[in-house]
Amino acid sequence: MLDLTKEDFRKIINSAPAVTYVAKAYGDFGAKFVSSNIIERCGYTVQECLDNPNFWRDCLHPDEKENILAGFQDIFQSGKHKHEYRFRKKDGTYIWILDEVQLTYDDEGNPNEIIGSWLDISEQKKLEAILIENEGKIRKSDELKSNFISIAAHELNTPLTSIIGYAELLSDVDMNRNLSQKHKEDFLQEIVENCELLAKNIDDLLDVSLIESGKRIPLKKKETELEHVVSKIVRRYEMRSKHKFVVNFEKNFPKFVNIDQHRMNQILENLLSNAEKYSPTNSLIRIIVAEEGNHFSIKVIDQGIGMSPEVVSRIYDKFYRADESDTSVSGLGLGMSIVQQIVIDHGGNITVDSTEGEGTSVSLKIPVN
Repeated sequence: MLDLTKEDFRKIINSAPAVTYVAKAYGDFGAKFVSSNIIERCGYTVQECLDNPNFWRDCLHPDEKENILAGFQDIFQSGKHKHEYRFRKKDGTYIWILDEVQLTYDDEGNPNEIIGSWLDISEQKKLEAILIENEGKIRKSDELKSNFISIAAHELNTPLTSIIGYAELLSDVDMNRNLSQKHKEDFLQEIVENCELLAKNIDDLLDVSLIESGKRIPLKKKETELEHVVSKIVRRYEMRSKHKFVVNFEKNFPKFVNIDQHRMNQILENLLSNAEKYSPTNSLIRIIVAEEGNHFSIKVIDQGIGMSPEVVSRIYDKFYRADESDTSVSGLGLGMSIVQQIVIDHGGNITVDSTEGEGTSVSLKIPVN
């Protein structure tokens, strides 16, 4: 058996990671003993702790003091107590403390002293906060993905149902005999447009799967006439839209640029489609093409419903839709995340400015070469 002296015990206590103390079990619970390692842990001298009978109370965080003092009374029921709280160091900063206390009794069975220890658990609390935050993000991500799957199923099924319906009408011999040529052409046009929509949704799903796996969207860049690309997409929208489109090609805008034309079409389709979806009928949608140094810029400005700062901050999230309850607005909610990735892969950047009730402006800048 080890023969430890009083000095040996003192050295062990003072070198321990936890601060050991003895306090009165009555009145102000003032400290009667505090291990000298408190100066390393909290910055206070032993004498400062002993001289102030309210030392412990004064160092409790104001937001927690009432609950800590109320909970501390449990020690007189069970003889022991354990709690966590923030404790103010001498420099004014707070650390998290795990405080474990044990009640001792005198020969007559009355509470005599409280023996306890303070252990700094600040790093543990930081890790707990990170875990809680990540758990919340994972839960939110799972919810978004579940909502996305539901939306995706709807967005894929809707054009497919239309395609099947119109195809069945055209293939029915008796029905076909009674259809006018105009009806047949309209039905075929509906089939073509829904096929295009279905193909776009499938392409978006394939693109976002690449982004999710950390891969870059493949680009086939070549010298392309910028005015031709922009004008062609705008004309397509003008033919079928109830909105007014105005394109401004600023003076000295670059004639030719080195881009993937298919992907640029994809960008413009998404931007014009969004502007159209969220703008009143017959409202103006402006497209401005300009040169900015060795970059070209395209800006799409609408007079639509606009977005709140919160929605703008999440507009590139892959599984986020601003209003999932609005089923009148079609789309998978993937467009802007794909647009952003295509712009980045071109070496450019994209910004969104929006004001609720006034409209939205989306600007992209891409190197000319």
